[in-house]
Amino acid sequence: MLRVRYLLLLAVIALMKCTTPTSIGTDFIGSDLIEVENIDTTKVSAKTINPGPIDVYQGSSNLSRYLCGTLNDDYFGHSSSQVFGQVRVRDNSRNFEYSSIDSVVLSLRYDSTSFYGNWENESLDIEVYRLEESIDAEADYTSGASFLTSANPIGSRSDFKAEPSTPVIIDFEDKEGNIDTVLIAPQLRVPIDKSIGEEILAYDSLALSDNEVFLESFKGLNLRVLSENTMLAFNLVTPQTRMIVYYRNEMDEPAEMNLSFTDLSAVIPSFEHDFSSGIVDGFIENPNLGDSLLFSQSMAGVETEITLPDLSDWQDFEINHAALSFTVADDLPGNLTNLFPPIRQITAIRVDEDGELRLIRDVAIAESQAGSEQFLREVLGGFIEEEELEDGQVLRHYTLFITQFIDEVRRGQVEPVFRLRPRLKNITAERSILYGPGHSEYPMKLKLVFSTP
Repeated sequence: MLRVRYLLLLAVIALMKCTTPTSIGTDFIGSDLIEVENIDTTKVSAKTINPGPIDVYQGSSNLSRYLCGTLNDDYFGHSSSQVFGQVRVRDNSRNFEYSSIDSVVLSLRYDSTSFYGNWENESLDIEVYRLEESIDAEADYTSGASFLTSANPIGSRSDFKAEPSTPVIIDFEDKEGNIDTVLIAPQLRVPIDKSIGEEILAYDSLALSDNEVFLESFKGLNLRVLSENTMLAFNLVTPQTRMIVYYRNEMDEPAEMNLSFTDLSAVIPSFEHDFSSGIVDGFIENPNLGDSLLFSQSMAGVETEITLPDLSDWQDFEINHAALSFTVADDLPGNLTNLFPPIRQITAIRVDEDGELRLIRDVAIAESQAGSEQFLREVLGGFIEEEELEDGQVLRHYTLFITQFIDEVRRGQVEPVFRLRPRLKNITAERSILYGPGHSEYPMKLKLVFSTP
């Protein structure tokens, strides 16, 4: 693996040696507008940075889906995600005296919109651990959070393939003892040790009627998908995801008790990245290499930092339009874009004077409108687009509109630095390699349109 990575790095460096700075010039497109383009002084500078852990939970605010798995990428290195979360009693009105356990199953609802990597072909294992450390549902947590768990798993399933479009068939016993088959939504069902169900049904009435008391005894679950190059995603905060305790009541009738990740539960993904095992490691905080290649990644992965040029020559002009365009580096050796597709939509953030991350103004305005995808494409951009050239080659590129941000920079209201990152960074596993502002054929370009005084 090290030899392969070394050869890839040599190939990348050889490719970068063919690049030269690209000039940007001025074209007049009418008597009222000046389109600033191809002038050296408007060339942006860029580099790849490691932003560190990101926010994933802020006091009872859960995510729409959760990543679980591992990716090994020659360019981005090793990335993994696991989940820690509280489960709460959903039906606490029953008397479990004289009950006996049949089985316990953890049912996990798939969310294939964030599946990534080799999930269609790879056989996977999943392990479920018990939390031994409490999570504070009113606290804030970053993606670097971790909690003590049991030494051994309380449940597992081996050698399965994710089938997010295939309904699951289970056997169901009614109160008369008749067995029938039931078709349920696509999900992953993980057997849990029966002793867990026996313990829970033996809790006193206070623990089963007050979830805060229940969480003192059963603090939660830790989910780990063991894979080589697959990242699964689960919709956890939904009634379809639940830990089901199947038991027989005092009448020897089949019954069940459900525990779920609810809106009141703290559910926290934990991301880990080892960039040293990837080519990206040599590009982090290296503006010289950033002139040719840039990297951006979901989870707590790397981001692209852009620094704007001096725009004082146009200080007296009114900005009408500003856009940053950049192209995906699809042709790099060993860049497996079939396995690791580029980011679907890239957005922009900045760091404010207090060191807090903020959406740039253009993004904040667009997001506040809660519009459709078509609306976001028109007012913000950042979506990956394909362009077929005359020779049949297909280029993939992004165009992000940053007019309001440029205006704030010119007014001295914000610093002329921002970052490119996946729009859904904390719930996707995507990554993109981009050509930098000095690439010889497809340089990153800043396009500005001003109106004359």
